[in-house]
Amino acid sequence: MDVGAISVETLISEVEKFMTSGEYGYRDLSHYQRTWKRFISYAAERGVRYYSVQLGCDYLRDCYQYDLEDDISQKNGYVKRIYRHIQVLSDFYLHGVVYKHRHKEYVWPECVSDLFENFLSWAQNHGKGPGAIKNAKAFLNRLAQYLVSEGIADFREINEQTIDGFVKSLSSYSLRTIVGMVDDFRLLLEFAYRNEYHSRNLKKACPRVRDYKNTTIPSTFSEDDIKQVLGVIDRNGPIGMRDYAIILTAVRLGLRESDILNLRFSNIDWENGKIQIIQKKTKQPLCLPLTDDVAWAIIDYLRNGRPGCDCDYVFVRHDRPITHLNSTYDIVQKYIRQSKISLPPGKRHGLHALRHSLASKMLEQGIALPTISGVLGHLSSDTTKYYLKIDVNQLRQCALEVE
Repeated sequence: MDVGAISVETLISEVEKFMTSGEYGYRDLSHYQRTWKRFISYAAERGVRYYSVQLGCDYLRDCYQYDLEDDISQKNGYVKRIYRHIQVLSDFYLHGVVYKHRHKEYVWPECVSDLFENFLSWAQNHGKGPGAIKNAKAFLNRLAQYLVSEGIADFREINEQTIDGFVKSLSSYSLRTIVGMVDDFRLLLEFAYRNEYHSRNLKKACPRVRDYKNTTIPSTFSEDDIKQVLGVIDRNGPIGMRDYAIILTAVRLGLRESDILNLRFSNIDWENGKIQIIQKKTKQPLCLPLTDDVAWAIIDYLRNGRPGCDCDYVFVRHDRPITHLNSTYDIVQKYIRQSKISLPPGKRHGLHALRHSLASKMLEQGIALPTISGVLGHLSSDTTKYYLKIDVNQLRQCALEVE
């Protein structure tokens, strides 16, 4: 599709026709249509008739507090779905296609199947963890669909124009996602050349994108902020007992959200005062001391707040069906709002910011980097160096005096 003036209603109509002629069923499409109906109202209220990628970004920011520089993986499932629904409009507006997102099995076109499978094996053998491999598969899926949409039937046909077009096709993604995909693309191009899947090494033709992760300072909470958030939780009720234990576990132990949500009774060694898990992100074991305050918060919840059920997860939903929680986003936001702590514009305030806060406190106490890496469950101290930027005191010592 040529990018030009097209009304919001017309674009949505064209996308619906495209999706109904493909692999999307009525039920799938109905979820998209609900979002698009609200989006049409949003545009009309602002007197905007024609679609643009920026309009889609404005809608996500104004209605769901999501900005393209945010990490979509840290958002709850509902926001992720809305993001996908708007991204589909931008993809079709820019490229005339709807790219399928496959989360389980990937079936590559024959022209790239051998290359992609060998590239993934190479990446695994050179230290890429499960999370990085999952992201690489998503990138390869996007690239495969782009090549098909451009009529490229042989990877050897890829040239500078193809590379430029693919990178531009990522414009509706968050900056962090673009950085990851472009990095993987550069690796793939060099791998293809070294293994004779392409006659040229086109790695340098793939532009470098500014590394978002390494150009921002992580969001953290001060100790006073954390006390305020914990202080507003009503620990007399079962839900409050659960939420207090969850947030305190993040504050004191620095566990990732996924590991807190997947905490099972078998992971807690009460006799020796330890929590032992296999981290969901890295698949590596992690053993942390169970501090007294975290232990008593969990015990209080188990004895007095947790509903009776057969679920072996520690933290569960309190409405039926009673299963383990799948997100803490709404929980954290609820108490941050109630605490009325000051949140500067653009500051992230999910459970991950509490993990950053623990790293900051440990760094201020002079704890060695490898020790912090061990507590946070990082595979490498290089990852932990990211947290160095939040040590304001050390940054001040490094500052140059202005003459």
